[in-house]
Amino acid sequence: MLRLVEAGRLALDTRVDTLLPAEELAGLFRDDAAAPTVLDLLQHRSGAADYFEGRRGASVMKAVLAHPELPWTPAELLDFTRERLRPVGRPGERFHYSDTGFVLLGRIIEELDGRAYHEAVHAHIIDPLELTRSFLPRRDRPRRRQLRPGARVDRPPRAEHRPGAQLRLGGRRDRVDDGRPDHLQ
Repeated sequence: MLRLVEAGRLALDTRVDTLLPAEELAGLFRDDAAAPTVLDLLQHRSGAADYFEGRRGASVMKAVLAHPELPWTPAELLDFTRERLRPVGRPGERFHYSDTGFVLLGRIIEELDGRAYHEAVHAHIIDPLELTRSFLPRRDRPRRRQLRPGARVDRPPRAEHRPGAQLRLGGRRDRVDDGRPDHLQ
């Protein structure tokens, strides 16, 4: 998102209703307040309910636990929020963690970049940084480690297993030992 800000494609104070279609935002925010800004979404202050944990028994988490093999599209996640949950406040009013806000941020990236989210992440982050073990589950797989110019090929393989720490961030998986030389890990 900040790369788009840096490129001048939007500002942090840009209202989301100027970036996404009205029908996509309908029912996600309170009708008696202005639409949230990009910064509100980033800071979890948009007022959008969280589809994953939800409230009053409605949550995607239950469905995911029951059927982890089933994928959810951004449109399905937004529909779930719209149909089963209510906004939790006015934009900017208070902090409330919201996975729904991150879905909207992904949709903004798609709209402004003109590519699917996973393609934009590869083009702007994974490929330029040569993150050979980073990937978006259900969209792609980590690439095999490739030798870089000047890499040593005479060293024996490591005997110990070092899987690396994995972080789950918005559907992206990263490994701490992502292709860096041993002394930098």
